[in-house]
Amino acid sequence: MGNVVTDGPKMTAGKSTSEASDRARTAAETHERRAAAARQLADNFSAGASGEREVAEALATLTASGWYILHDRAKPNGGNIDHVAIGPPGVVVIDAKAWTSAVEIKGERLFAAGRFRDRQVDGLVSQVHLVTTALSESHSTVAVRGLLVLTGEPDRARELTRVGDVRIIGVERLAPWLRSVSGSLGSASVETVMRRLSIDFPPAGHDTELAADSPVTLTTDARIQKRSFESGHLFVFLRSEVRRRDRVIVAENTDGETLGWRDANTGEVTLEDIGMIAPLVRAVLEKATPTGVQLTAPDCPRIPTTRPGGRVVFGWLGKMYLSPVIGHEWKRGAAHRLYGTLIDPADGVFSLGWVDLVTKKLLPASVGPLSVYRTDAESYLRLVYERWHQR
Repeated sequence: MGNVVTDGPKMTAGKSTSEASDRARTAAETHERRAAAARQLADNFSAGASGEREVAEALATLTASGWYILHDRAKPNGGNIDHVAIGPPGVVVIDAKAWTSAVEIKGERLFAAGRFRDRQVDGLVSQVHLVTTALSESHSTVAVRGLLVLTGEPDRARELTRVGDVRIIGVERLAPWLRSVSGSLGSASVETVMRRLSIDFPPAGHDTELAADSPVTLTTDARIQKRSFESGHLFVFLRSEVRRRDRVIVAENTDGETLGWRDANTGEVTLEDIGMIAPLVRAVLEKATPTGVQLTAPDCPRIPTTRPGGRVVFGWLGKMYLSPVIGHEWKRGAAHRLYGTLIDPADGVFSLGWVDLVTKKLLPASVGPLSVYRTDAESYLRLVYERWHQR
């Protein structure tokens, strides 16, 4: 197969303005859909976790402004983080408390419900440290703050105060304060940080063991219809190899055939003769990282498909765009993982989580529907593993 060289005509000013307008409109629609999904997720908290549910409801209002919210995330050393909010000001690690008596600051210590709460303050500081460490290699300049949010009746409207490095605020003040914090983190960086944290801190208690000797079949959500799904999605598998002492990232299809590769040193991308999907594969390779693809939805090439499948829940007829589903194989020492990413040019970028290929554990990046148009991360991650396993 020969190489493909794609040099299109230069974009006119009118076309550039129109496409910029389309991207802005798409971004606004995506934020609105994510806000609806976030509100739905907040409703899923049990009655026994009313404090966490109230905080989730308050945070859901931020997603329309470009924030991402992660709920109930597992820490590597055990335990969980109640909420992580990622937005233009950086990352906010949130611990919700429903103390029934008013909180007091005595000296440099927090006093609530009849005793000092040093353990809770130190615990939040430790969570901030874990998140900061997770971002230290690739996002060391991103600010990480710890926030204790009070949902008990005496402190619901409490103004922001501090104890050491921990900020304390009432749940009713939470969203307004976060909106007021200045920051310059762009939307692409916010998405990248979210994907990094969703992988390092998977949903608590939601890992699934895969069958060791057989591929996974899609059983989690029967709404995904095979025909419509196949027509609207392109599976691309990435892996690293050494060729003549040069490390390259190779893209393959579900049959194990090479689609193209990128030289990790020079960044040069070479494609096989793959027809209309060439721009999409090139974009994926150009943005590939060791554990995923840093390709934003507006920058994802729009390849039309006229069959249902781009939005798998409803699956209505009409023009939609091919959505790449990416499986990225990663090895380091004894570790062997398969990371998953879904990119919908019209609906956003979704980190699916990863599969531990040694223990056959599946760790989805989130719980519940990815958006109002899509099913849950676990269903997609199972499909990624199934296709990879059958190659």
